[in-house]
Amino acid sequence: MIRLIAIIILCLGLAGCGGSAHDARLSRIADSLDANPHGALAALDSIDASQLSESDRHYYDLLTVKSRDKAYVTHTSDSLILSVMQYYEHHDTDLYPEALYYGGRVYSDLGDFPTALRYFQDALSVTPDDNLDLLGRLYSQTGRLLNTLRQYRQAIPYIEKSLHLDSIQKDTFNLAYDHQLLGDIYMQMRDYDSAKTYINRAIDYSKTLNQSEQANLLIYRAVIEYRTGNADTAISIIRNQLNKITPDFKWFSLAYASDIYYNKQLYDTAYYYAKEIIKAPDPADRKAGYISLFKPELQKESRLIRLSHM
Repeated sequence: MIRLIAIIILCLGLAGCGGSAHDARLSRIADSLDANPHGALAALDSIDASQLSESDRHYYDLLTVKSRDKAYVTHTSDSLILSVMQYYEHHDTDLYPEALYYGGRVYSDLGDFPTALRYFQDALSVTPDDNLDLLGRLYSQTGRLLNTLRQYRQAIPYIEKSLHLDSIQKDTFNLAYDHQLLGDIYMQMRDYDSAKTYINRAIDYSKTLNQSEQANLLIYRAVIEYRTGNADTAISIIRNQLNKITPDFKWFSLAYASDIYYNKQLYDTAYYYAKEIIKAPDPADRKAGYISLFKPELQKESRLIRLSHM
């Protein structure tokens, strides 16, 4: 009897430390979330969270944040993830690293990069060495954030660690993206030889990407060719990709297209792309377009076009 009581107490202790089973509906959602985040969000909406236990309510909230992130829904509030992180810090050490990771993701979307970076670093400090998937995401996101902050040299070791884990897991999708990121970083540092090496490797792994994502990589390749004095090669690449790129890559691509055609004295095409850039929603992008339009050759092109329509 004493032995049975001891086993029961031990089991209860394990449940309190993160070993407890969750509501079956939440477990099914967690299992399907990576493959179908939009479906996970719909399934979560069908559950009355007020009827869940305290543990499951916080798990429900974590799955909600995770599903939104996986579905590329921009996070607009930190209230949910703050509650989740606070709970798991004291109640479930197994889920605490992932909660911290999504804390970093939320604050990245909110534009509070120092706080996001702190949560990513905190998550790295508590993530077990055998959780290769989460470690890979943490290294990659930390590197991306440092790149955004223009801390290029600090970003490189994190992306290299992420690439190492991608290779171990044979994750060709993330191998393509992390090689692209490292190529972009070296391009920003004007180390075009290294940039070309990593962009070419990204292209090699890009079979797992869709056509638009592959086009983005080829735009990077065109930019590197342009920056290293190969404008003809750059034009041959870029002319076939501009209608395939992802929407978020449009203004970057058009800006370089305008510069490349200007460099080859193809002023009519350079003018056309510069005119497109001034339609961009971001003021910085529009400014780049106007700077191009004020070049004397493009001003002359503008006058010729106006005269042809008179």
